[in-house]
Amino acid sequence: MELLQAAMLGLHVLPLVARASELSPRTSRSAAMTMPINIDQLSIEELVALNHRVIARIKLLEQRSTMNSMVKFNVGSRVSFDPDGSIRTGTLIKFNPKTVVVLTDDGQRWKVSPHFLRHLVENQTTANITPMRRVDRDRTD
Repeated sequence: MELLQAAMLGLHVLPLVARASELSPRTSRSAAMTMPINIDQLSIEELVALNHRVIARIKLLEQRSTMNSMVKFNVGSRVSFDPDGSIRTGTLIKFNPKTVVVLTDDGQRWKVSPHFLRHLVENQTTANITPMRRVDRDRTD
């Protein structure tokens, strides 16, 4: 949160300065640039406003991450994923806002987070490709 925005909300912002040598290996560099906010003096309305901003930011970051994962694939891409310990393979058939729909080789449709997908590289000479045609069931024989 920028200082000006924090001041508009009436938040008390204290800058935090940390050296890279003080950071644990799992801590990112952006953590060294964080500014703690003293929430002890905030009213309920200010806490609710801050909560809404935090939730909106988290949603934005999740959407960005999902979109970055989705752009690696196209409709019709052969993919694999591991939902329950057994690898499933199929064809990506649709993009949703948070998931993709995969038609597996055994005919099931799965909604999968794009984070769990991997490109499937198959040898073209050994791939089992079965052409399918649409059958109209409205006809009575």
